[in-house]
Amino acid sequence: MPERAVPWLLPTLILLPTSLGIAAYALRRWREAGTHARDITDEDRTTATPQETEAGELRTLSRSLVRLQEEERAAIARELHDEIGQALSCQILSLTLLQREAQAVLTQAAGIDTAPASVSTARSMAAHAAESLRIAETLLDSMHQMVMRLRPSVLDHLGLIPALQQLISALPDRELDLSLETVGLPAHARFPPETETALYRVVQEALTNVRRHAVARRVDIVLERPPDVSRGDRLILLIEDDGVGFDPDTAMRSSRLGLLGMRERVEALGGVLTVESSLGRGTTILVEIPYAQACPIHAYTDS
Repeated sequence: MPERAVPWLLPTLILLPTSLGIAAYALRRWREAGTHARDITDEDRTTATPQETEAGELRTLSRSLVRLQEEERAAIARELHDEIGQALSCQILSLTLLQREAQAVLTQAAGIDTAPASVSTARSMAAHAAESLRIAETLLDSMHQMVMRLRPSVLDHLGLIPALQQLISALPDRELDLSLETVGLPAHARFPPETETALYRVVQEALTNVRRHAVARRVDIVLERPPDVSRGDRLILLIEDDGVGFDPDTAMRSSRLGLLGMRERVEALGGVLTVESSLGRGTTILVEIPYAQACPIHAYTDS
């Protein structure tokens, strides 16, 4: 093998096992998810009573599939972090050491009479090690972003409000003015996992739609427990933007913009999702959940 081919080949051989591992892992999880989904579908069909209506059966199946989806997301996020993240961290360490060794060879060669070919090889190896290191660090950062989108650990460990704060701060679009306000809730309020997951996904999907379609400059998010209980004790999530707007009825019928998935998540909690929008007038998404259903499992304030 020609000596000059070594610097190109070595970083490639180092990163190749990680790339193949990611592909094999994704394929395995996809197959497992398909098998699990078929099992749940068969189970729901078998245990359904004759008195269940078709709508009730569809809601039951939808809740099962949503639960499966969240469990699978959490499993993928956990294994990506533990396995692929660790492998990439090791690759970064190896490439860093390789880069340092190449630089040491160059430093040593500067003080002695070294063959030009050897110096050129060391210089080329250092450059390609640096480039491979940059790629590996980019992959690790992308993996962390992927894990957060799949299932942010802060949602499980700290709750809905810190998870929404992290979601907003992590958005790359700095031209979009985002605000989050809580009203009538403790600073560290915790809700049942189903409630926190559903509301987080509604906000996540809404922000995705805003960035892709709305051409908005501002988005306001409010999570509130109104003091007025004349309409019942409720937990309210309000998302407003000043974008171009759309026709909600058309979008809901065509299952565009993820609106159907939002509604199914909210209705599974006994709540109601309302979408108000028109062309040129922005969009308002209102979620109302009975507070008894979303009752905090523990809530406390800073001492």
